[in-house]
Amino acid sequence: MNSALWLLESEPLSLQLHANFLNKSGYSVTSFANPDGLHASLAEGATPDLMIMGTMADGKSLSMMRQLRQQGLEFPIFMMSSSSDPIDLIMAFEVGADDFLVKPVNPRELLARIQACL
Repeated sequence: MNSALWLLESEPLSLQLHANFLNKSGYSVTSFANPDGLHASLAEGATPDLMIMGTMADGKSLSMMRQLRQQGLEFPIFMMSSSSDPIDLIMAFEVGADDFLVKPVNPRELLARIQACL
């Protein structure tokens, strides 16, 4: 059985690149270009085995991750950010991230981290 991955990424090229690579690697990937579809899926009772969240242009990634954790959702969440500032990494872990990757993310590194987590 292939694991269900959710990919929330506001950058279209990054979304397509990672979704295609992970699909070809045997994962069932559901892509979201914005949080609306993700929230709709959660409202329907769906959850992933792992979620990859890119930082959103409006800067609401951390508050969204905090909200997911406060709702009791415990699936692993990887944060992808273009910021390599240690404060951003620390804040992501403080609100519930399980891993943090700095963009641009090598797809093979992402795959290796997913495999290690699952």
